Amino acid sequence: STQTGNGVLQRHSLAALENFEGESEIIDAVAANSSSIDSLVREAFISMCKTVNPNYPASIEYFIKGISEDNSHIYARNALYSVNSADGIKTFLRSIFDNQQFIHEFLDKESIFNKDDKQADQELIENIKNNLDEENITLLKKIVINAFTADKNYRAGDSYFLRQLALLIKSKEQNYL
Repeated sequence: STQTGNGVLQRHSLAALENFEGESEIIDAVAANSSSIDSLVREAFISMCKTVNPNYPASIEYFIKGISEDNSHIYARNALYSVNSADGIKTFLRSIFDNQQFIHEFLDKESIFNKDDKQADQELIENIKNNLDEENITLLKKIVINAFTADKNYRAGDSYFLRQLALLIKSKEQNYL
């Protein structure tokens, strides 16, 4: 993909590629779009990753990058809700447990996604819950600790997401907290 023009062709092409569900190599073939200067192209790329294979390790990395760099946060966070396989969840947790930039951006924008009447992140929580194993519990503990020890995460104590992670850990380890 080139960086010229207005991105319409790239967006239409990425939308067309959404028809190739499960064909993960397509994601690698058009990866240059993930760093397009055009935010609409980046968002179309994330949408394509979500539709083609949200559990593909590269897709998960692009979702995390979109949130960490805060340049496609809404599309990337919504795409994360589709990560639901055992491997996908493990890839996600392994990629974020020590990623302070991701944790900060994720918590910082939480109020946009988690309202009193609807907790959008609950979908991700459920997907994690459905794939709990010993390693994932350990990764969840590290995420919670890193969220509370990072100096930028001043709102960690108010986090719905972190409370839910703590409850997931507690469901498996009664002595946690």
